[in-house]
Amino acid sequence: MEIKMAQVKDNPNRPSIDDNFEIPRVKVDLLYPTSERIHVYTHQALTKAYNHDATSGWNLMGSEHARFSGANISKARNELVSLFLQGDAEWAMFLDTDMVISDDTIARLLLAAEVSGADVISGLCVMIGASGPIPTIYEFGNFSAGEVTRVAFDYPDKAILQVAATGTACLMVKREVFETIAAAHPNNPYPWFREDVINGEWISEDIYFCLQANSFDHPVFVDCNTPVGHAKGSRVWMPEDIRKESSMPDQHNVVVIPVKNKLKMTKDLVAQLREQDETDEIIIVDNGSGKEMRNWLSCQDDITVLDMPDAGIHEMWNAATNTVTALSQKRNINVTFLNNDIVIGDNFISNMAKALRSSKGLMAVCANYDGREISDLYETTADICAARYDGTGGFAGFAFTVKVEWFHSGYAFPEECKWWGGDNDLVNMITVVAKGTVGISRDATVVHIDGGSLTAGDPAWSKFKEQTTKDMEALAKRWEGIMSEIAKSQEPSNEEG
Repeated sequence: MEIKMAQVKDNPNRPSIDDNFEIPRVKVDLLYPTSERIHVYTHQALTKAYNHDATSGWNLMGSEHARFSGANISKARNELVSLFLQGDAEWAMFLDTDMVISDDTIARLLLAAEVSGADVISGLCVMIGASGPIPTIYEFGNFSAGEVTRVAFDYPDKAILQVAATGTACLMVKREVFETIAAAHPNNPYPWFREDVINGEWISEDIYFCLQANSFDHPVFVDCNTPVGHAKGSRVWMPEDIRKESSMPDQHNVVVIPVKNKLKMTKDLVAQLREQDETDEIIIVDNGSGKEMRNWLSCQDDITVLDMPDAGIHEMWNAATNTVTALSQKRNINVTFLNNDIVIGDNFISNMAKALRSSKGLMAVCANYDGREISDLYETTADICAARYDGTGGFAGFAFTVKVEWFHSGYAFPEECKWWGGDNDLVNMITVVAKGTVGISRDATVVHIDGGSLTAGDPAWSKFKEQTTKDMEALAKRWEGIMSEIAKSQEPSNEEG
């Protein structure tokens, strides 16, 4: 199976979302995988939908098919597809028995498919997880880091969005999608749904089906204009709950500071953070400091200390990141990485977080280290600082903040590079592989006390040359492998998925 986004077929007669056009008069069969019971809210919603369909004269809703799912829901879904294909309806609609649709959900999805060119389309559903409701919208993830898809928390409102995958809780599928997949697997009577492992990641049966559809150039969409409720007990969770303050965790700011001695600088930086009172947790990674630093650290009750003598900077960053990602809160955590040889400006952490969370596609920001004038909250960059403190430098590795969602996607800093290359890797992974953005915060100012002294011509720099060369060679080798894997994943494959 080729992992790709399907190309939407050209159609000069495709209507615009602003056009006034009729609902396609087709038949939609309803397919229910069930664990014996149907939620009362689902039943009430379906009754209203059937009545509305009949009284409006649409007559869209066709045959119903149900199968007991038990633990093996793939079996039930495949059997339902077989039953559907024995009839003549143009579309099938999977509907879980705890989904709450509106009177016009089916009509809206047909219209959205007409506008977008979708062969597979879902309403905007929510899945209830440990951290609250999340959207069943999946984009392609960082394949080179061992993932296939990731949840698109920052989906655009009121859009008909092409996706890598979505769930089958309320999913409409055109007949020809099932027929195409069946034709590609002539010896398999149930080729549509199955759990599998792809790129080392466990893939559920719904995502696997969508990946198959995409691989055969049947586009998959989510209509964010068509909300679908998820009934749990006496409550119906709606997509609007995803972004309500009650369900979206408050922002949590964590600061990570690798140190090796330089006690005064470290104490001064920690004092600034404490005085500004915008940091929820400080993690200091001690790289093998002397007795004076260790004694001071042992007395800091509000600091988490990780003891990592002789570790490289990226090992230290990763260790701290692992500590953060182990928290139950999976989103809205901002992880700020700081050198201890800096002086931060006023409201530093809040200004970094404000810039970072101002854009859905922005994954990381660094501080404004050279006093540059920026009109918006941040300025995008695809470069690194590289000791250019004249307004031409890019992302700075001595003071930057990353959304924790980026680390939950599977990213880790390159430990094969001991001291240099982590900022290059982060920027490239976000911008080149994930097609996201990084930026420079306008209002979070910082002074790098040692800024440029080690990297901009100081005679002492020669003693780091050997390690720098090793790190840059390791980084080049890493990226050669990453780009090779990306190229392979985009090549057509004759193997059955």
